[in-house]
Amino acid sequence: VQEIAWSMPQNRQQRVRRLIFVTFLAHIALGFWFVERGLLNEDEGWYLYAARRIAEGAEPYRDFAFFQMPVYPRVISSLIAPGPGSVIAGRWLSWLMLLLATGIVGLAAMRLRGLVGMLIAVVCLGLNPLVLGTAVLAKPYALCLLLISGGLFMISSWDRRRMAAGFCLLGFAVGVRVSVGIPLLALVFAHRRT
Repeated sequence: VQEIAWSMPQNRQQRVRRLIFVTFLAHIALGFWFVERGLLNEDEGWYLYAARRIAEGAEPYRDFAFFQMPVYPRVISSLIAPGPGSVIAGRWLSWLMLLLATGIVGLAAMRLRGLVGMLIAVVCLGLNPLVLGTAVLAKPYALCLLLISGGLFMISSWDRRRMAAGFCLLGFAVGVRVSVGIPLLALVFAHRRT
């Protein structure tokens, strides 16, 4: 009887682990589909143009008009060669960042709520078609998600140095999407003692 009682929680954990694995596989398959089959978004060209101009030595706002935050074009200007194929290369890079962000969110949720928390987080982020459909585009969403997930993972450790590094990552996320600044201010006020 004790062996049966001991093995039941382990069987449940094995099922949860399998579901997490299947969710990641589904996330990968959906990501491939959205990268290759997603419709062209005109903003992708605008971000890639900004990245090309930055690679040529131009400065956003000063040398060319740019109406977004400058971190994303700076990052992709060093990672993607301008020219034919840069849209699909930007999408693959975004998909890789989204994959990493989903894994980090899962790890943070596991740290806070165990395997079931990880499963919920991975399903909610990894299988959300709105997130997948927009974050795989050559736009700043995936980089922003990666920085936010990394920052929140570091903050969830409750170590002062890691929390400081987490807030730095969240600060860089504001440099990608300025709208992240509002929840970041809420986090700063919530953690002002630490």
